[in-house]
Amino acid sequence: MHGIDEYILHCTYILQIIIIFTIQRSVCTWGVREMPIQEVQLGQKGQQVDDLIYMLRNGNFNGMLEAAKELGGMGDKAVGSLMPLLRDEDPRVRWRAALAFGRIGTPAATPLIRALEEEDHYVKPPAIWVLEQIGDPRAVEPLMRALSSKHPWTRWMAISALIKIGDPKGVAAAREAMKGEDEVSQGIVEELIARS
Repeated sequence: MHGIDEYILHCTYILQIIIIFTIQRSVCTWGVREMPIQEVQLGQKGQQVDDLIYMLRNGNFNGMLEAAKELGGMGDKAVGSLMPLLRDEDPRVRWRAALAFGRIGTPAATPLIRALEEEDHYVKPPAIWVLEQIGDPRAVEPLMRALSSKHPWTRWMAISALIKIGDPKGVAAAREAMKGEDEVSQGIVEELIARS
């Protein structure tokens, strides 16, 4: 998948994640945060992470939101179980994992930074998106390296993330990389920045 097809696919998933974050951050009155996970009966503590991972991967919208919230509340205990989802062949699963990583926050930064060094370019956009949300300054150097990716979506998201994180060195590198993109790509990056 190349060019516009890849762009449309990633835009679809980013839009879904933005909507989900908006719901979780500001619309508690809808009851999304209070909804119990109905599809899975949570077992003993050792099974809980596995059950939540199952719901994150396979659950309906509300079940997935609840699983992401619960996994986020577990912090670094859930990171190891979430990493395989970031490498899943299904892009929907990768972006659902990104949502849970975003809920975990800073404890997820180190493995996500390492994910930027992987060969699989499909892992990078969700990892970059989460690092942008977390805003961890340790991500600046790896994100700057991502600016030279041969995959445009990785470059575009790295530019957006560096600008949002705000480190002066990263912002300068992102602005310079933006000059090397064509007009359409610059428009995509500006849209990413505006929506982040």
